[in-house]
Amino acid sequence: MIPREATRFLPEDHTLVVVEPHAPAREVLIRRFRAQGYRVIGLATTVEAATEALLHPPSAVIAPMWMSGFSGVQLCQLLKAEAATAHIPVVLTSPGEEHLGRLWAELSGASWASEGSMGALLRTVARSISAAPVGGGFFTILGDIDIRDRIAAELDRRLFESLLAAEVRSLAACESFERLFDQLSQLLSRVLPYAWLALSTDARDRLGVHACPEHRDAALAEARKATSAPDCEVLEVLDSDPRAPRSGDVILVAEISSGRTFLGTLAVSLAPSRHDGRAFFDLVARELALPMRVAMLVEEAYTLARTDPLTAVLNRRAFVERLAAMGNEGRGYALCYLDLDHFKAVNDRHGHAGGDLALKAVGRILRERSEAAGGLACRWGGEEFLFVLPGAGLEAGLREAERIREEIAAVVLHAPTGEDFAVRISAGLAVGLFSEPFEAVLTRADAMLYRAKDEGRDRVLAA
Repeated sequence: MIPREATRFLPEDHTLVVVEPHAPAREVLIRRFRAQGYRVIGLATTVEAATEALLHPPSAVIAPMWMSGFSGVQLCQLLKAEAATAHIPVVLTSPGEEHLGRLWAELSGASWASEGSMGALLRTVARSISAAPVGGGFFTILGDIDIRDRIAAELDRRLFESLLAAEVRSLAACESFERLFDQLSQLLSRVLPYAWLALSTDARDRLGVHACPEHRDAALAEARKATSAPDCEVLEVLDSDPRAPRSGDVILVAEISSGRTFLGTLAVSLAPSRHDGRAFFDLVARELALPMRVAMLVEEAYTLARTDPLTAVLNRRAFVERLAAMGNEGRGYALCYLDLDHFKAVNDRHGHAGGDLALKAVGRILRERSEAAGGLACRWGGEEFLFVLPGAGLEAGLREAERIREEIAAVVLHAPTGEDFAVRISAGLAVGLFSEPFEAVLTRADAMLYRAKDEGRDRVLAA
């Protein structure tokens, strides 16, 4: 469609299809529109109007919003769904409350005029035609298809889209990205026979990919490129639901947004012959905003409840819970109890902002070592931290603790005052079994920490 040129509006240049089931009222409408110069085709039913509009697209269609059989609302929806008539303005009339009539018309893609107000109807028709885009010359061949079949098919499609939208919105009950993507893939694999499906988060730090195992590598590479998430963590859902890739598959990509907030990217690899694929994909992308937003808020709340806000390592409560869960694995562990040396002096010289920089630096290194070594780190309180290395004995635990101490000592921090400074830690190490009380292992590590302080600090001692 192209915009209508800004020329003088002349009614005699336009043909109207007017629907009115009552003959006398229909004749009145025909006379009034013809008096304005329009060419008018008056019809008694929406079925006749749809057939006429599809065979010979008019400049506008005017119909009652509600009538027996197929309503004006259904007529409007059918015309908007057909390529030959999608650009044609529809004006729906109804008696009663204006706000409700306008709402129904707006939701249907039509304009509204009050039934019985001829002047308002004439003005609404003229405005609608002037603002409408010009058709591109596309035509529809009806053949032997009854227009009722087209209306029924359109209503069935809209019902299916409504049910699909409700299913997507129900994913708001998911409380994590992982669960959301898993259930989304189960739903869409029944609707769209795709080669792969991908969903990335707003920061592109996580990417879910659903593909068949045999084509996992190719699907992952295409999904990373389509979602602009080349290096993020990947949640892989591999099963037999996705089909094998085919020559000519097209990749559809859509941003998931809530208002002006970008939430993520949805992408899928589909066969180009899928008639409803694009429409269903766009619908899912629109409706997925609420589930994505809810899942991200729940995850954020969960993270805030379990991590120390300054250092971003686990808080004390979450650490104890995670450690208790590890106990079910039946392994031992090494516990490193570390404390910043002369932390009061750091605060006195560089202010609390300088002290916060030191704590953040220690937290960052502990997080990195946790991810690299499979450990568990927490801020135990103040300037004290704990680091647990599951399955490690004394020797392995001591090597890891020394590595942590050396990495912290190598950090140069820049205080708000402009002065550079470094941080040192002392640490005590103990090994224990999950079967014994954690407090007993912590007591042994604490004793080694105090010995390290007494012997000069900046060192690790093991029990």
